[in-house]
Amino acid sequence: MDLRLRLSSTLIIGLAALLPVWIAVAQTAETAQEHMQRLVKEAIGAQPVRQSRVPSQRKADDTLRAQFRAMILQNRDFAEASAKMDKTKIRQLMTAESFADPAVAEVDLQELHSYVALEQENGAKTDKLIADLRNTLETADWAAPRRKEILSSFEVLVERPQDDRRHYLTAEKQWADGVDGIYKYIGEHRKDIRMQDGSLKVLDDKVMDELNGRIRAVNARREEMVAAMQAYKAMQKKRLETLGIERSDVGLP
Repeated sequence: MDLRLRLSSTLIIGLAALLPVWIAVAQTAETAQEHMQRLVKEAIGAQPVRQSRVPSQRKADDTLRAQFRAMILQNRDFAEASAKMDKTKIRQLMTAESFADPAVAEVDLQELHSYVALEQENGAKTDKLIADLRNTLETADWAAPRRKEILSSFEVLVERPQDDRRHYLTAEKQWADGVDGIYKYIGEHRKDIRMQDGSLKVLDDKVMDELNGRIRAVNARREEMVAAMQAYKAMQKKRLETLGIERSDVGLP
């Protein structure tokens, strides 16, 4: 009888010791992508927060959730600031009227500079937030195989779209610099350029050839920028669909 009692007590103690292990296994049964998806949905309030019973995992999840919220707030701040920009002025650039009127060109160019600066600043801030996320993922107390899976999912879902965004921002800056160059050239040859009978007239053939060449180059840069923007948005759309969320959920217009 005593022996059976001792065996039963040993068995109970053994099961109690194994219980935290079984809990940890159950909570890590989700794939790395499902883990990321859950944290993002919890960050946006689409589902209740599920706290891990493992302290190290709970700490990492809490940090990642807060960092995802910071990215969403950054997206919303950018969307709000972008909505205040007068993009009709930007669309007036590269028109005959703006070429002929320095006052119009100055206002339109200022709006372009402001918008490009806003996009570049937002891109840099997002880069910093993504770097912070990666640091959290790299330093969290996970087993090596799990860390590798999580980082691989993060690269696909977060970092690669941001790479496409950087490509777009670079193309946008190159286009804007080209536009600036054209208006600077026009300013240097103002006496040869004027509106006449509703059309832009360039009185010097050499200036006309040079201006047309610059316009063709800037138009090519614009095509590159539009292609880069479309590629970025397509990648972003695909990743959001993978996560099962909408643009508005993460603060995007």
